[in-house]
Amino acid sequence: MFQFLESGSSQKPTVVLLNNGTGRYLEDSSFKELQNHYHLVMPLMRGKDEKQEAAAKAHEIEAYVQKNCHGRVYAICGFFGSWDLMKLLLTETAVISEKTVIEEENAVPGSLILSELN
Repeated sequence: MFQFLESGSSQKPTVVLLNNGTGRYLEDSSFKELQNHYHLVMPLMRGKDEKQEAAAKAHEIEAYVQKNCHGRVYAICGFFGSWDLMKLLLTETAVISEKTVIEEENAVPGSLILSELN
């Protein structure tokens, strides 16, 4: 089981940010801007669970969304190699998302997410 880093008010629309990192991007200016408008949730998938199968990760995220967000989020955003995980979340789980955003591999972290959601 991995941790979920949350930022921004839980009263605002929830955006799940998928990556294979540590969550340090929530400190970047583009993500700080998103915090003004959204409740950001980032699963921290590094460390002891790094080798966990993508399907197991997707179902763990699904359980979190079911428990904490009533099964629905405003957006799921994937970047830094999380495309397979995003595909599983969208096709193999009951998570409902109004929007999906997939960053390109060499993009400035959060640039597309910021432009698409604001």
